[in-house]
Amino acid sequence: MQPTTKFLRPLLSLAAVVTLVGCGAPSGTATVSSSKPAGVPTSNASAAALGVVVVEPDVWGPMPGKPPSTYLAAIIGLDGRIKASIRALTPTALCCFPLVSVAGSHVYYLDGNTKLMRLDLDGSTAQVASLPGGSHDRVVLAVEPESGRIAFGVAHIGANTCPSQNAPGCTPPVSTQLWVAAADGTGARKLPSNRFPIAWHSGQIVVGSKGAFLQNRGEANPYLAGDLALVDPNTGQVTDMTASCGVPAGPLVQAGIACEHSSATFTTSVTALGWDGHETVLGSSLASSGSAALSPDGTMAAASTATRSDTGVWTFDLMLAQHGNLTSLHISAVPAGWFDATHLLVNTNATPAIAPTYKILDVVNGGVVSVDLAGNEGYVTSGGYFASFPSE
Repeated sequence: MQPTTKFLRPLLSLAAVVTLVGCGAPSGTATVSSSKPAGVPTSNASAAALGVVVVEPDVWGPMPGKPPSTYLAAIIGLDGRIKASIRALTPTALCCFPLVSVAGSHVYYLDGNTKLMRLDLDGSTAQVASLPGGSHDRVVLAVEPESGRIAFGVAHIGANTCPSQNAPGCTPPVSTQLWVAAADGTGARKLPSNRFPIAWHSGQIVVGSKGAFLQNRGEANPYLAGDLALVDPNTGQVTDMTASCGVPAGPLVQAGIACEHSSATFTTSVTALGWDGHETVLGSSLASSGSAALSPDGTMAAASTATRSDTGVWTFDLMLAQHGNLTSLHISAVPAGWFDATHLLVNTNATPAIAPTYKILDVVNGGVVSVDLAGNEGYVTSGGYFASFPSE
């Protein structure tokens, strides 16, 4: 997927499994569909298109009494090869919030509770700032591409007043405070918002909902956000972005984000929600959709239908929603995100607690390139997470 010039996207920790630099070649191509869906543009993608994926080895993140957990972030190309990667310590407080932010030609990532690091395309790394994380304070961040400003939310875990550790429905209170700082982390200024940052768009901070909870985290979108809003970093004014959206689905892109609207008959319609608030129907009557990803230009979305057999095995039919129509791509997979207008990262093994099988699908020519996992098993709850890189 192509990011916008004023927009970046951090990644969710429970996302994709990737290889280390130089490990494993793609396993070739395979025919998925004999002809391209009507209306799909002719492929003019650059072989230089890149994306970023992230994985944690534990489905719930760090576990009490276990050694510190690590996660892997890698930059991949359309050939399925890894261009650069890092392994970093997973923060100890709260799981599942985004760990990485893509800005310009850099990937910013958290190493442990406080260190904000930067990964460049040549594989070099450098510490950028020290942020106020800790064992009871989880930092979530987004870096602005143009200025390097850092928006970060600090989620503080309060005292546990539950009668027992496993008391049903009882969890410690969590409060979140939004901050904005200079590119090196200095001059941090508190904003009157209790949301956490996801991205920047046109000089504003894109934030997720306070205390958001999704039962299948990462399935609807990789931000654990039931709604999105824009915050002015100068005044703190909040503008609701997804008021008309049923559930924001998939990652943000240049054109906006996909939305899913469920009906009383348990079917779903997929729409494109633009930054101006305008919503366009792309496809309707989609059965049991749980994953969708809007194309960079907002003209189509990849979405999957889900069917469960009597033995409990789930299968997924990957669909292309465009101009109100649904076209099957004839592959069992869920979408993660677009490299560009024609190349899509999908997961063909979306069963929770099993290492995913990621493939790069050419929706024009029907070719598939595999991303070699190289034994780096991890967990995803649905299609995983992907962010195009670098920003332009």
